[in-house]
Amino acid sequence: MGLHVTIKTAGRCSETLNHGEIPERTAYHEAMRPLTEDTHPEAEQVQIEIWRSWTPEKRIACAASLMVTVRQTVEQAIRAQHPEFSEAERRIEFLRRAYGEEIANRVQQHLALLRDV
Repeated sequence: MGLHVTIKTAGRCSETLNHGEIPERTAYHEAMRPLTEDTHPEAEQVQIEIWRSWTPEKRIACAASLMVTVRQTVEQAIRAQHPEFSEAERRIEFLRRAYGEEIANRVQQHLALLRDV
């Protein structure tokens, strides 16, 4: 029995695969934790095979596209949750969410020093 799967993700990361029988999972695969709890193991195996078939260039393009999508999503969430924030405050909040409190505070302190000069 053949399988036709279309994987839809952000940007340039979409892929269609016409796939024959899904190979039996090896002991290595059985030991791997699932990527998600809501995906059937056979569908997950197909997705992994698609990723493995990509060239390094496609993997980098996909990762870059996903990073842009995540950044835009976080920025939209910040705007929705804090419409009163200035652009500078939104950027600091993004740093806080992406890199943690310590880095956001250090950048904020550095920017304050630059304003005082």
